[in-house]
Amino acid sequence: DPILILHTSTQIVFPTVMQADRRIGSRYPTAFALAFAYFDGKRHHGKPYHTAAQMDSLERQYLDNLGQDVLKYKPTLIMMPSTPGDQGLAADFQIDEYFATVGWSARWLGDYREIRGPAGYRCYKLRAATP
Repeated sequence: DPILILHTSTQIVFPTVMQADRRIGSRYPTAFALAFAYFDGKRHHGKPYHTAAQMDSLERQYLDNLGQDVLKYKPTLIMMPSTPGDQGLAADFQIDEYFATVGWSARWLGDYREIRGPAGYRCYKLRAATP
């Protein structure tokens, strides 16, 4: 079963996926695309997060593709950091807050329920399919 860890660091994602003997549940092995979307050529910036009107086409495409991957691959577990400070992001950028603020979580996680996970992570488990 695939899992999806929306973290910017390969040092977190790859060992976790490999040790759990799982596949990555998206075409994007990490969430590092966010570091590019929030870099203005001089510095990384965070809050306020982009509104739909402020997003460039690459950020919108990343969010749409990621959501489509959730529907296609149905990762059994989705994890995202719930504290700021991921690699390549501004000190005030918090991944779980970002996905909630831009509407991605509400749009794409309807088949998931939030579960308790390790400290510093928001975790979602795929609901069991009903026959």
